[in-house]
Amino acid sequence: MATSAAISEIRGSGVVVDDLTDITVIYEPGVDVTVWRRPALPFAATFIGVDLDGDVLDARVRTRNVEDAVAEATSRLTTRAGRDSFIADVAFLAEIYRDLTGYDELGIRLTTSNEPMCPRFHVDRVTLRLLCTYLGPGTEWLSHADVDRSKLGPGANGQPDCNSGLIRPGAAIRRMNAFDVGLLKGSAWQGCEKRGAVHRSPGTSGKRLVLSIDGVT
Repeated sequence: MATSAAISEIRGSGVVVDDLTDITVIYEPGVDVTVWRRPALPFAATFIGVDLDGDVLDARVRTRNVEDAVAEATSRLTTRAGRDSFIADVAFLAEIYRDLTGYDELGIRLTTSNEPMCPRFHVDRVTLRLLCTYLGPGTEWLSHADVDRSKLGPGANGQPDCNSGLIRPGAAIRRMNAFDVGLLKGSAWQGCEKRGAVHRSPGTSGKRLVLSIDGVT
């Protein structure tokens, strides 16, 4: 695997990078998760902390329309300082995703919740998903070597992740920070039919604002 000074951690099948240019490491064989560490964004204090309720955006939009679509979807939330910067950041991440994948049309979902949306470890049926948590704890994930994939879904026999045997002894559950940008390979990625990124919503209650971006075929 190619490395640089900006790649701060390699965690089995997951790589944490400090520089945006290094997120292309997601294309390396054996890498299922890439996390780009970002500091808290300046607009967070003035916009992200507002009381959000329900889905903000759930739309499939052409990349050239991303910024307008996000602006329209968030227009009812607030006029306080920071909204334009928030919209610009979502559009920026959508453009990064488009450049990485070549998808012309994107499925963008911006969701608020008070409870875990996907509380069980699972693999998405997508090629590549971008996740960014703007408010609250970030997405949790497991390295490939830390998972018994036979215990995913029905294989868990209804048992919670901590009891099903899915998490191997000694495994470390990783968590993205707020504002981190995660790229997660799904089961539709070529060669990942049985090896997509295993992840879940954090098992804590509290307000979260999460962006996800997928390619639409």
